[in-house]
Amino acid sequence: MLLKVLIVLSFSIFLSLPFYESITDLPVVEQKEEKISSKIEEVEDEEGIEQDTAIAFLDIPKINLFQKLYAKGDIHNRLEENIIFLASSSMPDEEGGNVILAGHSGYGKIAYFKNLYKLKRNDSIYLHYQGKDYEYSIIKIYEVPKTGEVEAIRDPHKKSITLITCYSKEKQLIVVGEQKNST
Repeated sequence: MLLKVLIVLSFSIFLSLPFYESITDLPVVEQKEEKISSKIEEVEDEEGIEQDTAIAFLDIPKINLFQKLYAKGDIHNRLEENIIFLASSSMPDEEGGNVILAGHSGYGKIAYFKNLYKLKRNDSIYLHYQGKDYEYSIIKIYEVPKTGEVEAIRDPHKKSITLITCYSKEKQLIVVGEQKNST
């Protein structure tokens, strides 16, 4: 069985949110925010998805991360094993889409996001997907209370990537990047 992360989207005006200390210089601007539920439920494998085949690679050179990513219905798109696409994640070629990835931090062989806290604004994230390289520039890094929902603060008119991981027992770290280009 696969784990599927339910996503709850709602829009409201962003008023304020504590930013991660390395980017406190970011101006607070009015933007839409998406609430992402990180509650996990088990679901059956999706039909028609070739199993055990990576569909993309996540590359974050600053923290030496290069990891295979699997389709939402693949047996390897599970938090217990890998970085995962959340259920409402877009793909990088979708207009205005948001690639949403979650992964473990901490220690152990599946703690792929253990060094996300080292990233800073303007660092690059690359996603290799369907023969193209998509580059994202980090625009926001912030913490939220671990409540089961994450507010992904992004411009819904731009292509973006959102990385989510636990930062402590009480907080989650959110990294948001906007797509710069694709080659």
